[in-house]
Amino acid sequence: MEKDSLYNDHAVAIGRLSIAFNELEQYLLLAIGTLLGDPTVGVVVGGDLTYAQRLALINKLIEHRQIDVSNLSDFLSRLENIRGERNRYLHSEYELDLDDNEELVGVLVKDNRRRRAKTVSFTVSDPNEIMRAAREARNLASAFPFMLDQLMPPIKEA
Repeated sequence: MEKDSLYNDHAVAIGRLSIAFNELEQYLLLAIGTLLGDPTVGVVVGGDLTYAQRLALINKLIEHRQIDVSNLSDFLSRLENIRGERNRYLHSEYELDLDDNEELVGVLVKDNRRRRAKTVSFTVSDPNEIMRAAREARNLASAFPFMLDQLMPPIKEA
């Protein structure tokens, strides 16, 4: 495999995951604002929270407001799962695997989330797996407007 292509495939996949995840984080702020009834308050309350904290706050607000989210349970679960994948890929340590001629033959990755491991273990990284996670994050972001509709307070009749 050509070294520039292998390196670039990883860089593009990691970049796309980062951008898609950033979009998700912004939608989480919008969801908080929707649940609180004011987008600006959502930013004030959730702006400094991590993704996990924002998601936890959304779940607490849903529970507090007694919103039926049975049709959103899969979506909310996917939001939690993508966080783990994002952390695995973006917080990992990457190392270039060079042959005797200093040619790139692979990209190795070590999951840095397991800091207590007694051995250092690198595995071969597959940019297609990272790209799959990026697509999942992007798909979730694309579906977010539907979720926001489900969180809107009912319109009270006059």
